[in-house]
Amino acid sequence: MVAESRNVPTRSNVLATIFHWVTLAELILLPGTFSSRDRIGMLQRAATGTAMRHAIRNMPLLYVAGGACLLGGLGISWLWWTLRHNYVWLVSRIFFPGVLNAMIAFLSTLVNVYTAQSGDWSLTALVASSLAATYAVLNVVSIVVYQLWPVRRLKQLPVFDML
Repeated sequence: MVAESRNVPTRSNVLATIFHWVTLAELILLPGTFSSRDRIGMLQRAATGTAMRHAIRNMPLLYVAGGACLLGGLGISWLWWTLRHNYVWLVSRIFFPGVLNAMIAFLSTLVNVYTAQSGDWSLTALVASSLAATYAVLNVVSIVVYQLWPVRRLKQLPVFDML
């Protein structure tokens, strides 16, 4: 299995890197759409559709972040499904980088909320932090599951004693 993880096609490694960068871009871009509470107060005084466009600071950026989220999530899920039996590769190329990306995104959200938004947690800030936390939890759970079940079983094989 360890040797098999080294024989993964270069295309899969490149795609894993691209999909992680796209997901990280989404998680970093999303805080750029935050609005302060005084702009969200416009929701109470105007029609909903128009008010939402004004309450969100940068609507096109929100669309880009949403598209990046969809593309990155689908790409990483596809790679996981395609290489689901290559446990070592999944942990090192999909799950561990996913945890690091989620930590960076959560830190970026905190910095944005407490500097640019003066500590005001808007709806978009809550969504961004929730996405980062969910992404981190999914990857940590995946690491734990893969370390406790398949990788541990692999380490008990006699081949590992010779390495």
